[in-house]
Amino acid sequence: MPHLERPGANIWHESVGEGPVLLCISGGDGSVDIWRMFANALKEKFTVVMWDRRGFSRSILTDAQDYSHRLETDANDAAALIKHYSPKDTPATGASATVIGNSSGAIIALRLLTLHPTLIHTLISYEPPLASILPDLQSLQTEHQAVYALYRSAGPFPALERFAKLTQANQQNLRNIINFERPYMFSNMMYWFEREFMDYPFAKFDVEGSWAR
Repeated sequence: MPHLERPGANIWHESVGEGPVLLCISGGDGSVDIWRMFANALKEKFTVVMWDRRGFSRSILTDAQDYSHRLETDANDAAALIKHYSPKDTPATGASATVIGNSSGAIIALRLLTLHPTLIHTLISYEPPLASILPDLQSLQTEHQAVYALYRSAGPFPALERFAKLTQANQQNLRNIINFERPYMFSNMMYWFEREFMDYPFAKFDVEGSWAR
């Protein structure tokens, strides 16, 4: 299986098709699985690149992580993949890709844009959960803390049910998406709760592209 060596991790990735690079960034489950049908539909027009984000599924952590800058690390991993799949005769600084991210992946895509704008031709940030720009930020933080506390006391199952109510998601649809019979899903959800749930939605964003914790 292909891995890209990065500081502190070996990133598992795959691609289908030919043409300009289209990089897909996964949300909370962190794996390539949600993109397979999407990639199959676009493979005649793009080289569709999918990857398991570090710590998820087949991407292996190889050293200590700087979790205080995890969002930036995810964005830098994305940049490395764009450069890896860019034509060999294209200077790394001139590589250009279409990027799509969903949920947490949408936040990573926006961070990628602020850190590596020359690498992006088009960006689609689909449903980024940017609580930091919402008027009810304080109540969302309180509810997130309650969901996280439930996860720590009772595990991901009841925590995800409460999270579905918070996001007004259809619980049956959520169960279909988060299918714990899929390989890696349980560990992916644990990692998401521990390393992103209380972090990514509250990353600060301004219209000039400045992000900070």
